[in-house]
Amino acid sequence: MFGELLMVSLFLSGATDPLQSAVEHYRRVDSYQMKVQTSSGSSTDVMLYSFKKPGYVRVDFEKPFKGAVLIYDPTQKKAKLWPFGFQRLPVFTLDPDNRMIKSPSGQRIDRSDVGYLFENAKLLASRGSTERVGTQSIEGQNAIHLVIKGDGKFSLGEIHQYQLWLDSATGFPVRVASYNAGGRLLEQVEISGLLVDPEFPLGFFDL
Repeated sequence: MFGELLMVSLFLSGATDPLQSAVEHYRRVDSYQMKVQTSSGSSTDVMLYSFKKPGYVRVDFEKPFKGAVLIYDPTQKKAKLWPFGFQRLPVFTLDPDNRMIKSPSGQRIDRSDVGYLFENAKLLASRGSTERVGTQSIEGQNAIHLVIKGDGKFSLGEIHQYQLWLDSATGFPVRVASYNAGGRLLEQVEISGLLVDPEFPLGFFDL
């Protein structure tokens, strides 16, 4: 694993298209877990986010609903929410577009993974421009800073611009900021504690 990460680090640092290099590395990842802090307006959410291909998601909330657990099963296209802790009543079975489990920015649980972010970023880049700003240290991680903008007023929903900071050792984002066409910050996400291909316990993603 160390040798693979070193190769990715060297590849991303010298790549002419760091986003595409990150996408190619992501395709070789089966699962991951990371701590996510999301800020949108005056709202801040902190959670442990776990993902397993082809689309299983588990969110263990730390803030503001400490102890709540949300799991999405792509085979059933359903999510379950335990507001007071996993396997504790009450429990709600919900569609992924239910307002109860959407983020303040409108993000759905079935479209919350890093792969979906990369797809959106590539689509925005294909209808706009990508600028490589440079390299920055974020919480001790060497990150490549990219600015991706849509041409004219082209946007994905409200998102007209992404700023991505991609860890040069893994290709995963360590910070993501999204802006509308007027330059207003819509959401900022900070990512830490990444584990690539962890061994999840049996039943970890069961509804």
